[in-house]
Amino acid sequence: MKHLYAYIILLNLTILLQNFLFSQNLNSIIDSSVTIFERFTHKDSLAEAIFISRNLDDTLADKWLKDYILNTQNKLLRMLSKTKASGCSNLDFENGNFSNWTCQIGTNAGYPAGGWTNTLPIANRHVIVSGGVDPYGGFSRVAPGGGNFSVRLGNNSVGARAEQLIYSFIVQPQDTNFIYKYAVVFENPNHAFDKQPYFEVKILNNSGNTILCGHQYYYAHNNIPGFSNVGNVWFKPWTTQGVNLSQYVGQSVTVVVTSADCAHGGHFGYGYIDFICPSTFTINPEFHEYCENVTSTTLYVPNIDPGMQYQWSTGATTPTISINPQLYDNQTISCYIYPHNSYQCGFWYVFHIKVLKSPQVSINPVNPVLCYGQTLTTLNAIVTGGTPPYTYVWNNGANTPSINVGTGNYQVFVYDASGCPPVSASVSITANPAPITAYAGNDQTLCI
Repeated sequence: MKHLYAYIILLNLTILLQNFLFSQNLNSIIDSSVTIFERFTHKDSLAEAIFISRNLDDTLADKWLKDYILNTQNKLLRMLSKTKASGCSNLDFENGNFSNWTCQIGTNAGYPAGGWTNTLPIANRHVIVSGGVDPYGGFSRVAPGGGNFSVRLGNNSVGARAEQLIYSFIVQPQDTNFIYKYAVVFENPNHAFDKQPYFEVKILNNSGNTILCGHQYYYAHNNIPGFSNVGNVWFKPWTTQGVNLSQYVGQSVTVVVTSADCAHGGHFGYGYIDFICPSTFTINPEFHEYCENVTSTTLYVPNIDPGMQYQWSTGATTPTISINPQLYDNQTISCYIYPHNSYQCGFWYVFHIKVLKSPQVSINPVNPVLCYGQTLTTLNAIVTGGTPPYTYVWNNGANTPSINVGTGNYQVFVYDASGCPPVSASVSITANPAPITAYAGNDQTLCI
């Protein structure tokens, strides 16, 4: 998906932003609580960043920032006609970095954490992971069924620290089947609930309201549904969630992921997050192609979460089904995958079925006869349909569409570009023992 706007807020610090085309010094004070030092605009005009100075405890600054984000979103919506398809744009972290993401750090003085400051990714706090297992939960650090990279947000150090990731995009039609995965690990210090370590995922519409199935919030305590524990460390392995964004096409959506230690500074909390690009996950490949001789095949959806349930358009409810592709040529078979007891929070996996039609081959002439004294005649392989180009293999070793041969039995095998088994045709060439005046079969060769 394409990253359509960004904002960078730094406290009393100005640095050079890479990948932005130009900057403009602004001395105007928007509010008594906020001063804009610099504004950067991306070369395609679809992103901007600002550096501001503000007082951390000034509520007017928070209001100003909220208004700024809303105004920026509205401006981008007016420019929607200029935007391209999202193409994921590193929403799934498959660039192996945090490009197009905004990283923040803050402090958990009680839910929700605050004092957020934008920053470059901080080692051991905003971490791209490509392998290994979690030391407490023993589950893979990379989301199963996802790509090569996921993110660990936070760590097992303490200090009332909080981390955050933000990503905003304008929803395109191909983005509506939105999928994300998360896992959670934290200690349970048995503080008041608002002082506990916590992990939260929010997916917000352009009014700042949470989208259905777009909110996950966990705080540390005993016997959390879906969690297991090792001592006082509780963990939830990877969980998959789907969000239907069809009603938000053309609107701005923002993803906010937060991880926080306990507010008293002595216990840790962290989480893992990954997003799956719908176009590469749910329709891959675009067409499932089968040769005409295939009458049975198995369709399956990735085993991305053992707790998922399945509803196929064929009526099946298992992770795999068997079909005869010849009965579904140029049709779509879909599977709706959803968490247990959460039908609304699922996603579609789509199979487009296509049967590859074999070419038709014949040999001309169909009844070749050599006249008396004639030693050679020409055979022509005539091919229609299928997927050009064609490859010809004759039983005498020739590989051209036409051959000059004498009496005998001849067969040609024709392969097209589909990779399916070849089709064939054959003829027998005979010879007249003495001169005659007649037509030899259907080839209309006059023998005299």
